[in-house]
Amino acid sequence: MDENNNVKPAPKKPKKNRLVILGVVAVVVVALGIGFWQWHNTAGFCAAICHTPMDEYYDTWANGTTDRMGNEVSNPNGMLAYAHANYDEAGNAVQHGAGMQCMGCHVPTIGEQVSEAASWVSGNYEYPLEAHSLDDLVAARGLQDSTQFCINSGCHSDLQEKSAFVQSTASIDAKRNPHSMPHGDVACTECHHGHTVSVNYCSNCHNDSVIPDGWMSSKDYKKMMGTK
Repeated sequence: MDENNNVKPAPKKPKKNRLVILGVVAVVVVALGIGFWQWHNTAGFCAAICHTPMDEYYDTWANGTTDRMGNEVSNPNGMLAYAHANYDEAGNAVQHGAGMQCMGCHVPTIGEQVSEAASWVSGNYEYPLEAHSLDDLVAARGLQDSTQFCINSGCHSDLQEKSAFVQSTASIDAKRNPHSMPHGDVACTECHHGHTVSVNYCSNCHNDSVIPDGWMSSKDYKKMMGTK
């Protein structure tokens, strides 16, 4: 008798086991994807992935002891990156670092992220990294009006009415309320700076303008930045 006739074929693995394995793998992949996406939306991601060009910017958010140019900052509350880290998107005070993250202002486009990744891998990245302008941030969000970037239903919604907007800074300077804007509309970023100390724009002309704690006069800011 042929001995080969006595060899039994190996039993096939049940399909059920394969489905269980595939299901477990799918769950793990999804969990990792969700975890990565959540990390991607934190300031820590920006510093960890692109640490060399981003370190100075991350420090303005996390520590507030220096600005993006490396200048020492004695009071970081006038630096928006640091100040916003103290509040969540609903405006509630939280522990520093648990508040607004980088993505709260910087909405990345796919093209921008691909370009940045390629630059980082090749080592051909800009350093020191130039700050985004308000126009850059507005364009990334697809907005038409730069005012909508800061004052909208999700951010500073209580300032959408002109009267509330003016009243919010009435106590700073009774003589010259910066939000009354007697000389016409002024972009928010003329005063409010994300990664450097904010400036009282009125002090460009009015030397007696009140400078809030942690802010600078226009003259001192220009001297620090080396501009006229």
